[in-house]
Amino acid sequence: MRETELDIRKQHIIAKRMFVTVCITIVFIAITKIPLPFLDNALLLKTMQHHSNQLTQMLSIVAGGNIQEGSIFLVGLTPYITVQLIFQFLQLGISPRLKAISEGPNGQQKIAKMMKFVTAPLTLVFAGETLLLLEKLTHNQLLVVHDYPVWLIGLLLMLIITASTLTVVWLSDLNTLYGLGNGINYLISCSIIVGILETTKFKGSILRGWSHILGSKLIPMMFIVLVVFLLYNTICIWYQSSTFQLKMQFAKLDSSIDTSGNLPLSLNIANVMPVVLTGMLIQVINLFVMMYCKKLAVLVNFKSWASIGFYTIMLIIFTYIFTFCTFYPKNLTEKIERMNAYILGVDPTISTVHLFWQVLSFLATLNVLFFMIMVIIPMILLKLAGLSESMVMGISSVLIVVTTEADIRRQIAGLRAKQLPSGIIS
Repeated sequence: MRETELDIRKQHIIAKRMFVTVCITIVFIAITKIPLPFLDNALLLKTMQHHSNQLTQMLSIVAGGNIQEGSIFLVGLTPYITVQLIFQFLQLGISPRLKAISEGPNGQQKIAKMMKFVTAPLTLVFAGETLLLLEKLTHNQLLVVHDYPVWLIGLLLMLIITASTLTVVWLSDLNTLYGLGNGINYLISCSIIVGILETTKFKGSILRGWSHILGSKLIPMMFIVLVVFLLYNTICIWYQSSTFQLKMQFAKLDSSIDTSGNLPLSLNIANVMPVVLTGMLIQVINLFVMMYCKKLAVLVNFKSWASIGFYTIMLIIFTYIFTFCTFYPKNLTEKIERMNAYILGVDPTISTVHLFWQVLSFLATLNVLFFMIMVIIPMILLKLAGLSESMVMGISSVLIVVTTEADIRRQIAGLRAKQLPSGIIS
């Protein structure tokens, strides 16, 4: 009877978390659909389609935003993710004070609050620059100001965009704490799914087009696509749930207690953040190209092999940067020392730092190979097939969505396997 009650309790916790995630999803999608006031949205949509042919929109939704429709969530999560990366750099020892705060009591909560305070002014800057770009692209016809001063309308729009970004950051925190999946990754996945459904206009046009081309081969091709997607999904789930184990030994306080253990490091150590960061960088460069220097379009338009090469290089760089920013070897060694533990077969301190450099380099290289197989090779195949640049870029979006799904599956499995504290059931 106790086991049955325990299982019901676990199912209740999962259902509650699922409900929270559904509610957050609805609110998030609603925010991304609210248009900014004082904008000629029809003109903006026409201009963006003329300049970018859906590529800019695809780049925007990778960062969670909705630039093409002039949403209040115009700049997406780009400012917040940028701040996260900056703070991770600073905690590596560049800022001793920040490092001391992060290692103190409730350190991560304090760092999270500081990041939100920094995100607000940075979002204002991003919003201002994006509005200036859109105004220039529309030949200064985007803002419908009537008798109001332009600077006042611009400031109001910047404040609205900033408020919406901070609201979404708060929603992502809520989802991480009380919902399913990592908050940021989950909301970006929601943005991608909604964006893809809208930009590809799933109203039968694509299916009719392929039906006309393939004729009687349409059903077999759809079956092959389904099998490939399921295989893609299976590989992502396997890789996301696999770990690299380091044997640890804790100082023996009691000889009768087993003091050995493992330090698990995920094979997908950088998760999908390198893909998100690379997409954000491509988006910024693409907007700069549209505004100032069209000669650089060859690097970001995904019409040329140079753009795929540039994307590959940046993906590799961000994978190593994010891995070593998140798991800095010296910081890991210090944490293990504070736990009064050591890695079996390795001398403390210097040798442990060296070991972590080797292990993290190995895991980052594995991550790069994973991205090559799951992102770059499909990009090359889609380009050889002659598909549009937005679809070539969209393969990275598929990886983000599938990896987020794998994360949620793993979290649900963990909740089901987790033992509730004794005494919780009377």
